[in-house]
Amino acid sequence: MIKSLVWPGASVFYKNDRWFTFYVGYGHKADKRDYYPVVPQVPQEIPLEPPEESEPNPKESGDSSKLNDPETVKSFIAILEEVLANAEKFEEVLTRTFEEVDVDHSGEVERNEADNLLRGFSKHLEIPLEPGTKAVEEFFKLFDKDKSGTISKEELGDPLRGLLGIWIDTLKEKLEELPQDAEESL
Repeated sequence: MIKSLVWPGASVFYKNDRWFTFYVGYGHKADKRDYYPVVPQVPQEIPLEPPEESEPNPKESGDSSKLNDPETVKSFIAILEEVLANAEKFEEVLTRTFEEVDVDHSGEVERNEADNLLRGFSKHLEIPLEPGTKAVEEFFKLFDKDKSGTISKEELGDPLRGLLGIWIDTLKEKLEELPQDAEESL
């Protein structure tokens, strides 16, 4: 048996024309001084959670909303009415809307894409739409005119016209609710 002086615990022995090597040790070279493992550092304290930030875009009826300015509301109404009256502008809005809704770019709106579209409409109209409602089925019954199971760009035109009309009516109601002195100051 041969023992290593550099690596304590390393041994070699020979028996029946075979060499055997084995090691039992701490993985450190021999040193004249004793080995003492380093004491681990004290763990850091758990950091405090940062304070909660306020909502960057709060949904409130305060004076910070652009829709509290009668001129802004009137300009929105004028833009929407112009889009409905001008076929070219409506076609441009319809194309942009369809491209945003047709996520997979298949050229047709499938049921999952219609669900996202309806959730967007309900968000803008502030109408709650719960998951699992029959809104998508009703949407397809009303607007899938060829009963293909998908909605084409042309079939999306009617609901978009209706939505723009609803927005115009909503903005007109909002304009009537604004304080009269704000309207007169214009």
